[in-house]
Amino acid sequence: SEYIRDTIDRAEKENASLLIIALNTPGGLDTSMREIIERILSSKTPVLVYVSPSGARAASAGFFIGIACDIFVMAPGTNTGAAHPVGVSITGQSMDKTMEEKVTHDAASYIKTLAEKRGRNTKLAEDAVRKSLSYTEKEAFEGKLIDLIAASEREIIEHFDGKRIKGFDGEEYLLELKGEEIIDIPMSARQKFLITISNPNLAYLLLMLGLLGLYFEFSNPGAILPGVLGGIFLLLAIFSFQILPINYVGLILILLAI
Repeated sequence: SEYIRDTIDRAEKENASLLIIALNTPGGLDTSMREIIERILSSKTPVLVYVSPSGARAASAGFFIGIACDIFVMAPGTNTGAAHPVGVSITGQSMDKTMEEKVTHDAASYIKTLAEKRGRNTKLAEDAVRKSLSYTEKEAFEGKLIDLIAASEREIIEHFDGKRIKGFDGEEYLLELKGEEIIDIPMSARQKFLITISNPNLAYLLLMLGLLGLYFEFSNPGAILPGVLGGIFLLLAIFSFQILPINYVGLILILLAI
């Protein structure tokens, strides 16, 4: 979420005419999704989500983000939806029926509010949450979930140039896009690092390497290198666990197994 928030900050400071977010995601954490949406809704720069390239998807959290944006566009051969919330309890078990219903109702209410405010099809939006329905770009366009099907960013700019859109706060914006330069904003080295270590498989590997290094150090006092490397790997693993939604019961069981 930090990357999106920082990019919106930059777009506002530089008075960008439009911010295009290229999206291809199976979903993500509810907390990160809501942070992104909150920043999008408060943005003074119009925000457009573009599900691309062909073959990409904006599922689950990505669907919420697309619905929340000022403009929602999909490339040919993409899909969106499948936004039913998935969660587990602290013990690692699936949520009980009552809790699952509460979470689902909350998510459905949230997507309905966003869709209503953006003038999108609330029924199809809710069905994506309650029934896990997914839509092709044609179905989404015909169902008035998205604003355009476009094969490129240049096509998007040509289509929306001179058009007026209404922001979430009700303020109208005139999009003057003709002749505007498209500037790519890559992730910073720090953000790329955070993305890399937030991989659950890598976090587990770092934990194992860290514990293995400490084991060798304690087994062979004075070796130094295994202990130093083990400590570094363990610190990276701990940092990664702070980013990931960790099931601590499962983590304790892993440590006991070692």
